[in-house]
Amino acid sequence: MILSNVEILRCLQEGLFAIDNLAGDDPAQAPFNTSAIDLRLGEEIVIPQSDSPVQLDLTNAGIASFGPYRFLLTPEMYICQLIIEEVKGRPAQTSN
Repeated sequence: MILSNVEILRCLQEGLFAIDNLAGDDPAQAPFNTSAIDLRLGEEIVIPQSDSPVQLDLTNAGIASFGPYRFLLTPEMYICQLIIEEVKGRPAQTSN
């Protein structure tokens, strides 16, 4: 399902999901597009070596990585960069 900018804002207002540090709340203005929100890149970046394992730890802030951090960015190289906003989903409903 793809939501429109107006539907994204409605879902945010109803608490269906949350985006902390969102740069605005007018669906006709940035950071909203017709069916997306532009998130801003933060300052933390990880460029893993292809022969080193990388672990994204989603339970804690930050990125866990293994190996040295001196790399030359080349075409088709994988990198991971954090965003300024924090996107949160609503906890799943459990039925008893």
